[in-house]
Amino acid sequence: SILLLSVFSVYSQVNFSDSIDYRLEVLPQTDRTNFDITVKYKAGKEATITLPPGCYGTPNLYRYVVKFEGRDGTRVANAEKKTEKIVTPNKNGNVSLRYVLSFDPKQIENSAFAPKIHPEFFSMAGCQWLLQIGEYREKRDFSFEIVNAPKDWKLHSSIAESARKIKTRASYRDLISARIGGGGDSRTFYIKNKP
Repeated sequence: SILLLSVFSVYSQVNFSDSIDYRLEVLPQTDRTNFDITVKYKAGKEATITLPPGCYGTPNLYRYVVKFEGRDGTRVANAEKKTEKIVTPNKNGNVSLRYVLSFDPKQIENSAFAPKIHPEFFSMAGCQWLLQIGEYREKRDFSFEIVNAPKDWKLHSSIAESARKIKTRASYRDLISARIGGGGDSRTFYIKNKP
């Protein structure tokens, strides 16, 4: 419990903002769908963030982050652990990050609860694509926007009725099992007269 208290005090000294904004661009390829993700928030000083860990049995999901960079004056450095990055906000305390996820469907297809990635659809849990920013259980205002998905795709989310633009107050812990996804081949069925 001493270790947990020290980790909490480090995070609380960073003074992360109360809101984190994600923009997820969907990029279908010939053998998979890639994701170009931007995230913006405020931070009082340099902090360590964690790449998507894949908490459902798919090992080393962080290795599918094929690009990770700071924007608008945000600086990024490698941390001791491969699963982490050290992020320094710009002079105004703003953090703007961009990362690209490119899951290899052949490498993850036999893992339990792996992201489902295909050129015509995708489905991912929060811990498979979100960064852990700040303390695990601290509630924040999150916004998620999914852009440039093919026009015939239907998008879905377990967080909100519309997956294209989502606003929710939650902790990272609340979101690790939340799903987002979409695809062109979909069917609607009803349970107790509800789609």
